[in-house]
Amino acid sequence: MGDRSVQSATQGLAEMHDLITKIGHSLKTQSLGLSMIVATLCAIALVVYQSLSHQHRVEAQNVRAQGQSLAQLLSEVPASQLTAQNTRNTLSILQHSLPRNVLAYAVVVNANGRAVSQVNRQGVVVPPGSVAASPSEWNGERQLKLVDGRDIREFYAPVLVGSSFRGAVRLGFFEPEFIAGWQNLPMIASMALPVFLLAPLFYFLMRRQLLPLQQTQQKIASQLDAAAGRELKVDVNGELGEFLTNFNDYFRRASERINLLEHDNHSVQASSKVLHYKYSRLEAVIEALPNGVLLFDESGSLVFANNKISSLIAVEKTALLEQAVANWCPNDEMFQYLARCSDPSNRALPELRTRVEGNGRVKDLNLAAYPMLTDSGQSQGNLVIVRDASKEIAAESSREEFVAHISHELKTPLNTLMLYSESLLGEDGRDEQFRSEGLNVIYDEAERMAALISNLLSITKIEMGSLNIERTRVKFNDFIEDTFRTIEKGAHASGLQFDLQLPGDEPLVAIDKDLMRVAVNNLLTNAVKYNRPNGKVSLEVEDLDDSVRLQVRDTGIGISAADLEHVFDKFYRSESDEVRERTGHGLGLSLAHDIVQLHNGRLSVSSEPGVGTEFIIELRKESELLRKAS
Repeated sequence: MGDRSVQSATQGLAEMHDLITKIGHSLKTQSLGLSMIVATLCAIALVVYQSLSHQHRVEAQNVRAQGQSLAQLLSEVPASQLTAQNTRNTLSILQHSLPRNVLAYAVVVNANGRAVSQVNRQGVVVPPGSVAASPSEWNGERQLKLVDGRDIREFYAPVLVGSSFRGAVRLGFFEPEFIAGWQNLPMIASMALPVFLLAPLFYFLMRRQLLPLQQTQQKIASQLDAAAGRELKVDVNGELGEFLTNFNDYFRRASERINLLEHDNHSVQASSKVLHYKYSRLEAVIEALPNGVLLFDESGSLVFANNKISSLIAVEKTALLEQAVANWCPNDEMFQYLARCSDPSNRALPELRTRVEGNGRVKDLNLAAYPMLTDSGQSQGNLVIVRDASKEIAAESSREEFVAHISHELKTPLNTLMLYSESLLGEDGRDEQFRSEGLNVIYDEAERMAALISNLLSITKIEMGSLNIERTRVKFNDFIEDTFRTIEKGAHASGLQFDLQLPGDEPLVAIDKDLMRVAVNNLLTNAVKYNRPNGKVSLEVEDLDDSVRLQVRDTGIGISAADLEHVFDKFYRSESDEVRERTGHGLGLSLAHDIVQLHNGRLSVSSEPGVGTEFIIELRKESELLRKAS
């Protein structure tokens, strides 16, 4: 019983499926007929619309012609007849002579626009209207709207007594309604009926011609579903049979071509992926370069720029590729060089060093062009490498200044040594007092040269990593006081005030005494060198819980905010005139900074131009170092 129910339900679903398929096929077959019916109805609607529209335009033209002629005619009627208060005046006659749906009102107004005589259809309220004072505006027409919303076309003309303007005649006509044309519906229907009746005839004839093609299409569809791309075998004669033969041949050739194109497409996709991968890797390598890259093709156009170039010349990468070189190049010198690079015939260009300004900074750029050639030697453009040479140039300048200063520093004491040596070897050497003075000078100058050479050696050892510090516990207060008094004694003639503040208890600090003396000595020497006349140099030592803090202050010329960022750079000296007029080689603060770091300490600076500078050294105590080590 259950199997029969299942079979019955299955059979019912199959029948329903067949019915839906037949309905869909029938709808598909009849789509042409429905389309023709819809097109016929659209044509009929268009004919009706054009007919009504034409009739409406004709009626509007008739109203306008009638209104203009009546207004002109009434303006020539004596004013007494127009304003007569009886049922046989001109306005009353005009009202009864025109249809009710044509004339809305007729009004005679005086020069002030007040109605003197009027007639109007029932329910019509005459809208207000002004009276023109200028003779050029006495005649005319205008569109108005009644209280109930209906549109009115009003025609007006002057009322004259002799040549004197006494008022105006206003005639209001109803605007013809578009829907009023439906009164000619029988005539319109008689025009549309033949058009509608011709549709079935054309449909029948077309179905008769298309029936073989529809049968062939059904067979083609079934063959395509069954054969899955094989040639179609349909038994059809005549022109349709010839068409199917050509169609099979075309289908076979197209299949072969499609298979070939699919194979080529797979090869192209594989090659494209390989090229894209290689391009991505090459672009990643170029983007990782620390220098800017510009690529000009064989036509001289800029086709590639990496992101680094944007920071070098302060121009967005997109702007470089979208505009001409002249629009974004920072200076004329660089523009002329790039213009020559854009010419592929220029294969040997010297390097260019130029200075550009962008984002508030001045940079020295080095440009080098490299021609790109094929295996046959044909030019493919030029590759331009843009490198920031600011630090290199600054280092070269600093080295030159350093060499000149060291030469001066060495030459001065050597000249002094030679002078005193020659004097001691001569007659002056017999004088005991001169001999003692000469020996002291020779000793001081030799010690000065030894200190300079020692600083150079210390910096070299620090940079090479071969300088080892030997920490020992020292009497820190005595060490600082001895260093401070030595500087104070040497600067006694400068008129400066010196102030030393030491803690009461001896700080527990383990340091390399010789190296730390160099660091503190350099800070105090700078405080004396860059101070002002009658200024003050102070050194204060604070004994904190975990560290010892040394503060070296002066009341000198100070350091600008821009120079503070480079104050510990080797060979760096400010461009300030007040700094340049004082001797120095740019090694003292750099060496002091490195020495403090070797002691695991920290050297910081704060300054205000014109007020003074403060250097702070923080060194961990011996107990703190032992705790960190454990």
